[in-house]
Amino acid sequence: MRHLLFILFLSYFFGFAYNSYAQARTAKKKKEKKEENTFLKERLIFGGNFSATFSPTMIDVAPTLGIRVTERFVPGIGISYNYYKPRANTDDRPEGSSYGGRIWAQYHFLKWAYLQAEYEAQNLVPRSEETLRTWQYNPQVGGGVTISLVKMAYVQFTALYNLNYERDLSLYPSPWVFRVGFGFN
Repeated sequence: MRHLLFILFLSYFFGFAYNSYAQARTAKKKKEKKEENTFLKERLIFGGNFSATFSPTMIDVAPTLGIRVTERFVPGIGISYNYYKPRANTDDRPEGSSYGGRIWAQYHFLKWAYLQAEYEAQNLVPRSEETLRTWQYNPQVGGGVTISLVKMAYVQFTALYNLNYERDLSLYPSPWVFRVGFGFN
């Protein structure tokens, strides 16, 4: 009878010990997975830009995705869609739309101010209608300011200079591009 009680006691003890080990191991895995997810959630930045000019009419909508590599450096990618309507009888560019993508990088030299470099590719209808659609590539540089709205949301005002600006071929009416953007991190 003692042996049977001893065996039952050992079985119970080892079962309890293994159960405790398994629970601790599961908890550790959950914590590691949560830390992985938290790492990405803390670094990913969802946002976008919106810009509009009204003489001629041009509207730009561009969602973006960035990742905070360091506290100061944020690269990202985005897609864009533009609508263009020329001034009445003064502009030789046809009404239409363009689409494309961009890669960008921001360096925050102050908590609220940054420098930005961007490379944009746009598929558009050129002013000279020799071809139906063509690709245009725009390297742009500039800077802006960030204004926090709430803990995880902000608005950005950006001014960029298009280094590839050619009046007859460019998507934009000026070499200066002004944007209002937003972000969530």
